[in-house]
Amino acid sequence: KTEEHSTKGADGSHFSFPTVDMSVLRFIRGVDLSDTDFENGGFPRSIDQLQNMRWLRLNRTGLDVLPSAVNRLSKLEHLYLEGCKLLCIPPSVKLLNNLQAIRACSNDLAQGDICGDLFRLEDLHTVDLSHNTMTALPTDLTLADGLIILALGHNQLPEVPLELLKFCTDIEYLDVGYNRISSLLPQVRRLGHLRTLILSGNNLGTSSLRFLSSLTELERLELRATGRTDLTMQLDFDDLEHLADVDLAQNELTRVPMCLLRVPSLRRLNLADNQIKSLSSALELWGKLESLILSRNQLTSLPTTIGLLTSLRRLFVNSNQIGPALPAQLGRLASLETLQAGHNLLQQIPVQLSQCTRLRQLRVECNRLSTIPAPVYYAPSLKDLKTVGNAKFRMPARPVVTADPESEHYNIDFAAAVRQQRSKSENRTVSASRLSSSSLGTPRAGRQSSVRRRHDGDDASKKVLEGLAQLAATQGQTPGRRESRSANTTMDLNDSDHAASDAGEMSQLLEGSSARTQKHWADSLVKPELDYSDLFEEELKESVDVTVWRMENFLPVKVNPVEHGKFYEADCYIVLDAHPDGDNGTAFSIFYWIGRESHLDKKASAAIHAVNLRNFLGAHCSSQREEQEDESEEFMHVFNDTVSYIQGGTESGFFEVDEELRPVRLYYLKCGKVVRAQAVPTMKAWLASDQVFLLDGYSAVYLWIGCRVGSVTVQKTRLFLEKSMRFYNTHQKKPPTCEEVRQGAEPAGFWSFFTDTSARYGADFVAPPHRTKLHQLKMGSGFLEVPQIVQAGKHMDHRLLKTTEVYIIDDFADIFVWIGRESSRLVRAAASRVALELKEILPRPEHVLLSRVTEGNEPVVLRSLFDTWDDVISVDHRNPDIVAVHNKTKQGPLRPVFGCDRGAVARQATAAAAAA
Repeated sequence: KTEEHSTKGADGSHFSFPTVDMSVLRFIRGVDLSDTDFENGGFPRSIDQLQNMRWLRLNRTGLDVLPSAVNRLSKLEHLYLEGCKLLCIPPSVKLLNNLQAIRACSNDLAQGDICGDLFRLEDLHTVDLSHNTMTALPTDLTLADGLIILALGHNQLPEVPLELLKFCTDIEYLDVGYNRISSLLPQVRRLGHLRTLILSGNNLGTSSLRFLSSLTELERLELRATGRTDLTMQLDFDDLEHLADVDLAQNELTRVPMCLLRVPSLRRLNLADNQIKSLSSALELWGKLESLILSRNQLTSLPTTIGLLTSLRRLFVNSNQIGPALPAQLGRLASLETLQAGHNLLQQIPVQLSQCTRLRQLRVECNRLSTIPAPVYYAPSLKDLKTVGNAKFRMPARPVVTADPESEHYNIDFAAAVRQQRSKSENRTVSASRLSSSSLGTPRAGRQSSVRRRHDGDDASKKVLEGLAQLAATQGQTPGRRESRSANTTMDLNDSDHAASDAGEMSQLLEGSSARTQKHWADSLVKPELDYSDLFEEELKESVDVTVWRMENFLPVKVNPVEHGKFYEADCYIVLDAHPDGDNGTAFSIFYWIGRESHLDKKASAAIHAVNLRNFLGAHCSSQREEQEDESEEFMHVFNDTVSYIQGGTESGFFEVDEELRPVRLYYLKCGKVVRAQAVPTMKAWLASDQVFLLDGYSAVYLWIGCRVGSVTVQKTRLFLEKSMRFYNTHQKKPPTCEEVRQGAEPAGFWSFFTDTSARYGADFVAPPHRTKLHQLKMGSGFLEVPQIVQAGKHMDHRLLKTTEVYIIDDFADIFVWIGRESSRLVRAAASRVALELKEILPRPEHVLLSRVTEGNEPVVLRSLFDTWDDVISVDHRNPDIVAVHNKTKQGPLRPVFGCDRGAVARQATAAAAAA
């Protein structure tokens, strides 16, 4: 079942594309529709046809109630409703029998707005209701005894009720941070499977946390801004063998809690924004610690035992009072990658820090440094160095590398001055030697030197032959003779006689081989037996005349003798000149002529059939290529030195695909760091005086500039137009014309592309929102998934596009299906159909356009959607008159007029040269 949808083209014609039924949607297992505007009731009802849907993302879509179409997705398992405007979760959610996870954070939900039937679903294990307005737990939440993840942070909950701790004992992730909780019940120890506990942002005060020692599976503990002091942190963490991440920032600690020093599994510790004055020297148990954050404390120094943290990768000690130097033991931290010690009292950096071969980031801004050790400054791994705010700071000098005495002969001075002086001296020596040889050189002296070199070459060749003969004699000796020669270091007379005889035999052998005549390369070719009777006639072997063929549809077609000497510029010809030779035989001359406007198929066919003609005749001549206006004298002599050129020719043998016409598009050019093009309706009311628009009419492209646009914006948009024209000239058969128009001076052809009757210029301009999203199409065994790689309005990097994948780039009014070169054929076909069907069911403007783009052929409009895809093009800033003169000089001398006697012109030129 198909339907035809048509779109009006640039020239008034219509082009259509088929719209298939929803057959592809039933294979989609997941789709991300985040950042799509459904606020005004535009949610598609046909979404319920996705009967195999397993997950659905509707984040930031403006929904205030769960659509009924979603409730009919019976196989839905994961539902995401983050950042919407939900007012309630209706009872119809119970129809989602297979629902396992629901995330409805950042909404306006209260505890009474959530239906209790949600928590009666048997497979429900994840509930995220954070960032809402709940003052108590939702009704019947305790019925969800299979919960594993429960997020209730950023609400107004006064407590964690006992019922939750009594029935939901399988929870592994519990987030109750940033509520109004002042104390926790000791029954929290019943959560024996708990791995993550977030209590940050609650004023726990003096509340006891001794139950933490019973959570033996705990891996992550967050107690940020909970009013912890040294007294309330006297806990027992000895049994927490899996604890790896602890956050105690923004508290009132004056030292590192002793309970943390006895946790060997710790990997990340955040103690920022406290009142810690010193670190304990007992750091040897933190052998697995990778990240230590001590910023904004009152530290005056770091202990030397910090060098025992061999696994430490990130160290932050910003905004303390550390001085005058960091400990030299930091050089032992071989895994250190980031060190931030800004806003301290440092006066020097230890040179041992250069031993940290993985150090990439070093920030020591706002200290009292005068310099940095050169080995640290020039460390090859250091990529990010920040030293601003040091008043008397000076960059270190580059270290001098001293040569090793044992390798002194390798010590070569590569300085530019030394190399320049050495090259000058060599040039003077060479020029002097050339001058002396040229001044004493006469023709006789030149011949004598050449004879001398020839004799020297003969002597050298004799020496080579003697060496080869001796080597052959050595290899041909008996074992006894080899042993005797190895025992004696000098050669006796017998050995020399043998060598001389072997040398004579070798020289005779070489001379004999050189005296032989080698076969010609043409004689060794094996010519296959081919039948050319369908192409050429047998009478050609006996006739003595001129025959001409023209290439038509890859085959030679004989030309009437009346038309000999007349060549069409878009055709290619084969010319056979058969004339008698001196031995009562026939000599052949074969030419193939190439027209200036001829297609590739005709050029190749003429060259191939010229060789076939030579093989058919058994001629020993070669086929000679002739090009229009550059013919040889032999070719001109065949036609009595007169040829004529006619415009036109036969059609190409290649099948040409009709090029689809693009519809008229009006793009708003938003100038920032890069120029971004966004499609808007092709209406006159969009033309604002303080903006720039690009009108793409397929046959003509206009850059419309408002009267209040600045010069910088004009230059940027002109460069965008230049890039667009280069793309059109390469990918369009008939490149469009290009014109820059100013407001109030538009030509009549510009207004012909607008079909509305509104006012020519708009009063108030509202820029369309930036909604570009990047989807990736994934195919599995019998299912499709369309996840969102980049959310709307986020940074778009073209390096995310992999050549083995297929992506859908959604810019609301422009939808591009980007196909990688090495992507699967099935994924390509599925992507086009999925994009077409999603375009039909989702709300889109009337001027929406779906395009299919292959890797390497991206239009400039698509490239402008990415922040990092700004091509660099070469621009000639010379005066246009100078460029025109330069281009004329590269064309060479002018050609003679078609049909003139070119042989007479050549003879006159020869006579003039002889007279001169």
